[in-house]
Amino acid sequence: EFARWYFTRVWNERDYQNLWDNYLTPSYKTNVGSGLFEDYVGWWDSVQQVDVNGADVLENNGRDAWVRVNLTFHMRDGRVVVNQVYDYDFLFDPSRGPWMFDASP
Repeated sequence: EFARWYFTRVWNERDYQNLWDNYLTPSYKTNVGSGLFEDYVGWWDSVQQVDVNGADVLENNGRDAWVRVNLTFHMRDGRVVVNQVYDYDFLFDPSRGPWMFDASP
């Protein structure tokens, strides 16, 4: 559910600073993409809409979770990139409550 919420929130609200600060671990920022906030914003600004076609929890021990997500990206330039499958690691932050995107180095 968190992956579906995240992608829906990104393209509906586009509150990039909040998402960057509160839902991406430092490991994720460093190991996925360039690690720069400006590039993160640039990527999401190129996306008009994200459809979450499916999300399957592969593992979840209450603190770490591994989720496979199938996404379709509707790009602002008119391209539609369908059925992109990604495996995401999530880490639960008990001090604040949310699940965060994580990446192992």
